Amino acid sequence: MYKYGLIIGILLCGSCYGQGVVGMEQVVDLPEDGTKWHVSVVGTGEQYNELIRWFESDDNLKSLRGQVHFHPISDKDGIQAYNVPGLPAVRLQDDKGKVLYEAWGENIPITSQGLYGAMARAIRPCPWDQPDPPDPVGSGGGPPRVDFVVDWRLLIIVAALVAGLAYRFYEGENR
Repeated sequence: MYKYGLIIGILLCGSCYGQGVVGMEQVVDLPEDGTKWHVSVVGTGEQYNELIRWFESDDNLKSLRGQVHFHPISDKDGIQAYNVPGLPAVRLQDDKGKVLYEAWGENIPITSQGLYGAMARAIRPCPWDQPDPPDPVGSGGGPPRVDFVVDWRLLIIVAALVAGLAYRFYEGENR
C-alpha cells in the first residue's frame, strides 16, 4: 500500500511543464514605479484584440498590468519599431530593457491563465530549480516577487503519502 501511495504522489506531483506549475498558483508582485517593468502587446486583428481583452478582464493579468508600464501597440510605425518575429506578440521587459519573456503568433498560450503562468515563470522559474532571489524590500528594484500558494492537488499528495506511511506502520505492529 505504501508503494501505491508513493507512486500516486509522484504521478500527481508532476513538474514545471506545459502551461503552468502543477499544484501551485503563482502570484506576481513587481517593483514600484521607479523601476517599473514593461509589458508590450504588439499587433493588429482579432488575436491582438483578444490579448488586450485578457489584460483588461483576467484578474491576474489586470493586476500585472497595474504594476508595469503597459504598451498596447497597434499602429504600423510602432509595430516596425518593436521588431518582433511575428504578430501578435507579447513582450515582458525589465526596467533595463532586457527581454525576459516574448511570445508571438502560435507561440502565445491559448488562455489568459497560461499567459500569466508563462510570464510568472519568466520572472522566477520553478522554485525547486532556483535558489530564492534576494529580498528587494527597500531597494526599490530587484526581481519581482513570485509567491506560491498550495492547492488541493498538493494536499491529496500529502494525504496519500501519510496514509501509506500509516498503513505500513499499522501493518508492522500487527505482525
